[in-house]
Amino acid sequence: MGASQADSQNKQAQQNYNDQVKKQKEIADKTNEYNKKAFVAEQENYWNQYNYQWDTAVQSWQRGNEILDYKYLQDLRLYAKNLQIRDDQLNFNDLGANQAYAAEDAALTGLFSQQMFDREAQVDTLKKTLLEGELNRKATQTEFNAVVGKDMIGKLTISEVMNQYTKESSFKKEAALIDNVKAQGQAAMRQASRGKAQQVTMGDFYRNLSQIESSLTGRQRQAALQLMELGVQTEASKAGLSIQRTRIDAAMLDSVRDAQFNMRVLDADVASAVEQSIRNRGDIALRKYGADLNTIANTMIRPERLSYDPTPVKPPARIFIEPMEAIPGAVAAPVQQSVFAPLVAGIGSAASSLSKIDWKAGGGKTT
Repeated sequence: MGASQADSQNKQAQQNYNDQVKKQKEIADKTNEYNKKAFVAEQENYWNQYNYQWDTAVQSWQRGNEILDYKYLQDLRLYAKNLQIRDDQLNFNDLGANQAYAAEDAALTGLFSQQMFDREAQVDTLKKTLLEGELNRKATQTEFNAVVGKDMIGKLTISEVMNQYTKESSFKKEAALIDNVKAQGQAAMRQASRGKAQQVTMGDFYRNLSQIESSLTGRQRQAALQLMELGVQTEASKAGLSIQRTRIDAAMLDSVRDAQFNMRVLDADVASAVEQSIRNRGDIALRKYGADLNTIANTMIRPERLSYDPTPVKPPARIFIEPMEAIPGAVAAPVQQSVFAPLVAGIGSAASSLSKIDWKAGGGKTT
């Protein structure tokens, strides 16, 4: 049995060896076949990837050029629109400055118009004041002349009255003298008491003459007082009228001075308004200049066309090395078992067993 088992195991080992050798050869063949297919597929995949990357690079380069052209055109359109906005803003700045200048001109024109009306009003007021003053002066002069004339008439009247009084006194004296002469003639014709009658007649004459002289003196004094009173009233009226005429002249002079002062004030207002207008014009020009600078500063710089990217260059092709041919793997030779050893061992074991049989006891029973 042992020899038989050993022989069976040896055959199985040999079979396994043969199978392994065959298997290794199959593996080597399949490996070589796979490596050949993989090598071919790797080359094909490489060249497909290589061509794809090259085509992609060319398309990307062309697309980049298209984008660059489009962006340049867009920048040109944006630049043109920015220039239009700049021109519109500059025109707007000019329009605003012109309106501001027009407002300044209108303000000065309005001031000049108002000044013209004010000056006309000042001249008209001065004319009215001077005319009224001249009329008042003429009225005062007329009143002054009337006072002087009244004084002259009063003096003439008093002189005429005095002359009339003097004439009446002379007439009365002559009448008294005539009456006295008549009385003396009548007395001379009388025979009785001649001296006494004559004395009586002369006494009456002298009394009458004294009364006439006294009456004339009283009237002269009265006339002198009237002349003094008339002179005082005349001088007072003349002094009052002179003061009134002086006040009228002073009022007229004050009106002229006020008008001149008002004219100087108007001239100063005009000069100040003109200077302010000049400053305002300078400020308008400065603000317009600043606005123009800001507009120009915000203007885009003219875009420049960029050059295209360099044309893509193909990379160097890969060098392929064919795969090494696979050979079957080494298989260890099977270990052969000896078929005689089990036989020897079996014989020895059998001999040992026979030696232990008790043949005396009936044979076959071992101890």
